[in-house]
Amino acid sequence: MGIRCTACGLIIPNVTSVDDVGVVFFDPVTETFSIVRIGSVTYDIDVCADDLQGSFVTINFVQTSGETPDLSFTFNSVQINSIQCVTNLGVCDVVIEGSGQVEGETETRPFIVAFAIPEGAPFSTANFTINTFDVSAQITFPSDEITTFGCF
Repeated sequence: MGIRCTACGLIIPNVTSVDDVGVVFFDPVTETFSIVRIGSVTYDIDVCADDLQGSFVTINFVQTSGETPDLSFTFNSVQINSIQCVTNLGVCDVVIEGSGQVEGETETRPFIVAFAIPEGAPFSTANFTINTFDVSAQITFPSDEITTFGCF
C-alpha cells in the first residue's frame, strides 16, 4: 500500500512456505474424506483496516507431489470485508475475511486467512479456508518476512 498502516494490517510480499512444503486439504462435496496434496504455498498479502478497498490477498498453491489430478491453484481476493488484530500472550493473531476467485473460474468464494505470529519467534503459522472451493491448509512461514501493524 506504500504507506504505514495506522490500524490493523499485514504485509507478506510473495513469501513461500518453509521448506516449500505445504499440506493442503481438499474436501470435495461428493467425497467423505479429504484429498491431501503436498506443495509450496505462496502468500502475497497487503491488507490494512484503514483501506479495505486497497487491500488484497493472493494465495498460490503449486502441487509438487505426483498424484493426479494436479490440484494447483491461484486464489485472488476481489473484496476484503474485515481485518482483525488481537495480541494475546505474546502472539499476534491477524484474521482476514473476504471473497475472491480461483484463477480460471467465475464463481466468487468467501475466504478466511488467519495468522498466528509469536513475538520474537523464527516461524509463524497461517491457516486458510476457501469456502465452496472446499480447500484448507495450515502453513509455516518465516516470521521475519511478515510485517504487522496493530500488534506488539
